Amino acid sequence: MKPPTSLMIRDRRLYRDAKGYKTFEEYCRVEWDFSGNYARRLIASSDVIKNVPIGTKSPTTESQTRPLTQLEPAQQTEAWQEAVDTAPGGKPWPDRGVR
Repeated sequence: MKPPTSLMIRDRRLYRDAKGYKTFEEYCRVEWDFSGNYARRLIASSDVIKNVPIGTKSPTTESQTRPLTQLEPAQQTEAWQEAVDTAPGGKPWPDRGVR
C-alpha cells in the first residue's frame, strides 16, 4: 500500500484522523514546517507536472509551475514548451518565459 499523498491528506481530511489536527494548515505547520498555502502550491505544482508529456523537459521547481496552474492542462503543456524553447539553454527561470 502506498503512503497517502498531500492531496489525499488534504481532500480526505486524513490530518484529522491520523494525529488529530483540526486544520490542514496546522498539520502542515507541525509535520512539515511549512504553511498550508505552500502545501497547496506544491499540490497544484504536481498536477502541472503530471500534465507535461513524458519526453518533454519537465519543470523542476514549484515556482516554475506556479504561472501554469492558472491554465487548462493543454495550455500548460503549450506554455511550458514555449518557455523551454525560448529560454537560454532550454532552462526556464520562474520569472522568464512562462506567463
